[in-house]
Amino acid sequence: MKNDFTRRFWTGMGIIIGSIVLTGGAFYYLTGAMEQQATDVLTAKTNTENDASAVANLASLESQAPTAGQYEALFQKLLSNQQGLITFSSWVDQIGSKYGVAATVSFVGSSTPASAGAPGFVPFTMSAQGPEGSLPPFLDYLASKAPGFIVSFSSFDFTDDRSQQTLNAVGSVYFR
Repeated sequence: MKNDFTRRFWTGMGIIIGSIVLTGGAFYYLTGAMEQQATDVLTAKTNTENDASAVANLASLESQAPTAGQYEALFQKLLSNQQGLITFSSWVDQIGSKYGVAATVSFVGSSTPASAGAPGFVPFTMSAQGPEGSLPPFLDYLASKAPGFIVSFSSFDFTDDRSQQTLNAVGSVYFR
């Protein structure tokens, strides 16, 4: 009976200890699995939020497409194509006559072609003569208010002999 008690005691203790070890191992495994599932859920939630944001941005861009088309049409009017530069000299002459200025333009050097993100340009020289006070508004119109061409000037040589003003300038005209 004494042997029977000791054997039953150790069998019971073995079962209890085995159960504790098994329960601890299962708890450890399930805790790790739950943490992984929680991480997966958080990742899925973040991805869903990012996807929803991207869809909202796309919808916003699609709704703004007509407005962008209007701006593109205006931009096309503002900036001529390279073939349109053929009329640049006569255009400057016409603008000069509106301001009482005689102007001549000559293209110099080679053109820089347009790229996807920037317009192309062609350098030019300009000589203009006119009565006192006529050249500043003429230049202002060319450089900032002119439709059809975008013009920038890089250098000026200005002389004023009180009855007539003379301007020699170097600049660039841009194209798409």
